[in-house]
Amino acid sequence: MRRSQVGALSTALAEPRFERARTFATNSTTQVDGLVSTGAVDDTLDKLFIEQEVSNAVADAMSLSTWDPIWYNVADNAIHTVNAFRDFSGLGYGEAVVGVTVLVRLGLFPLFVKLQRNSARMAHMQPEMRTLKAKLDAMGDNADQETQIKYGLQMRALFKKYECNPFSSLVAPMVQIPVFMGMFFGLRKMPAFFGADLSKEGMFWFSDLTVCDPFYILPVLSATTMLASVELNKDQMLATNPAQGQIMVNVFRAMSIVMVPAIANFPALLNLYWLTNNSITALQATAFRNASIRKALNIWEMPKPVPGMPQPQGIMETIQNTVQRKPSEAEKIKDHNEAVDNKKKVAAMTMGSNSGGTTRGRKKFRAKR
Repeated sequence: MRRSQVGALSTALAEPRFERARTFATNSTTQVDGLVSTGAVDDTLDKLFIEQEVSNAVADAMSLSTWDPIWYNVADNAIHTVNAFRDFSGLGYGEAVVGVTVLVRLGLFPLFVKLQRNSARMAHMQPEMRTLKAKLDAMGDNADQETQIKYGLQMRALFKKYECNPFSSLVAPMVQIPVFMGMFFGLRKMPAFFGADLSKEGMFWFSDLTVCDPFYILPVLSATTMLASVELNKDQMLATNPAQGQIMVNVFRAMSIVMVPAIANFPALLNLYWLTNNSITALQATAFRNASIRKALNIWEMPKPVPGMPQPQGIMETIQNTVQRKPSEAEKIKDHNEAVDNKKKVAAMTMGSNSGGTTRGRKKFRAKR
């Protein structure tokens, strides 16, 4: 609104008028207590002008928060998908977020099946691959170029034999992470553009999706389902990479516990998405543990633990060992060797000081100049 127009409006509103109760006739005249006011037309025009200016001001304010999506932005595409699902289904935003999450995970399901196949075959290949690697490492610097090429060809033949590829395990994360981050950032900024509808299209006890869960049920359920999926996928991580599998399992366990206070104050819209996504992951992991489902999807059973290898620990055992940690046999041997070396060093220093002590108090002979 222009300054001149604002001033005119202020002056017009400040001027005394007739009584507020007025009745406009069809001939644009006003009758107040039997008197006809010739200024009725001016009052009507002023009122219409004020209403128009207010409408324009509201439209200008609304235009500042109008959603203007960018076609290559993953977050904007996530918002567009949720809105399209809501408009097509006629459901609220809460059901739309759940529905879009389910559809996205169904689209990613073939990638997860491929990941399971590759991981199972890689786990069966591990003993032979470790044997080849041990032979090459034993040669050390004595391995010439021809020998290295020979072992490289044997490694390629091993991958071909088991029909697996180490890079195939990266396909699912490389696709899933951008989708997950796009949904996260998209849902995070949705309240700024669709807050009016989100505030009344929730589900169950969280009717307002723009604020956090007042009972903190959604964050706790999200963390619980994440922890369940970690425990269900634990055997696969340990079989694929025995050396680092236990470390990764413990890291994900810690993340599932730490995420409760981290997401407690997030909008219910985000927690609903996380709960749905984690629940699907847990159900998917449960299905992949079923022998008939694995056979139908051509997924090999995980190999049995190799004798002598450390057995996987449960979450309670991990917490107990962390609190009351006991040194391993290797650490005991290392500590013992360090203690022996320290004793030898102390003994050597003591003998050196004693041998030098016999010369104490003697004056060195110096030739006179």
